[in-house]
Amino acid sequence: MSNFYIAILILLVIVRSQLRIKPLRRSMFTFPILLLLYALYSCSKAGVDIGEGIGMVIVFSLGAIVGLFQGKFVNVYCEKNEWVVAGSWVTLAIWLVSVPIRYLIKFSYIELLDIPVHLNGNYAYVPFLISIAGILIGKVIMLTIRFPQPILSAANHD
Repeated sequence: MSNFYIAILILLVIVRSQLRIKPLRRSMFTFPILLLLYALYSCSKAGVDIGEGIGMVIVFSLGAIVGLFQGKFVNVYCEKNEWVVAGSWVTLAIWLVSVPIRYLIKFSYIELLDIPVHLNGNYAYVPFLISIAGILIGKVIMLTIRFPQPILSAANHD
């Protein structure tokens, strides 16, 4: 029963994070890139083969698509002389629906082609990092398209 409460707590933290109003900062650009670089470094340390590498490209691409959709429904506005970004219930729904779809596609690809998996055990977190990096990069791309001035202003100032 404690696993159920832990899952509910994690879900509440995710909901809060998705709906929270956050100031636009340079870290919105740098964090996903650093996350992706660290994940790629971990892939190289784990000895990922070409098949699993292609799987990680798929995970990143699906994450970026989700991020693009989320970026379409995120609000950017000026509050107290500061640009802020706020999620919405639509962005939360996109994320919740995308999770099982992305992992179904990823695991189907690996299972159907019988690809040896190296990202398990101590490296089991790497696909999650790659997926999160894809989502964040996709969201930044869409926000830059929709709100170029506030986004570029945030990128140039910290």
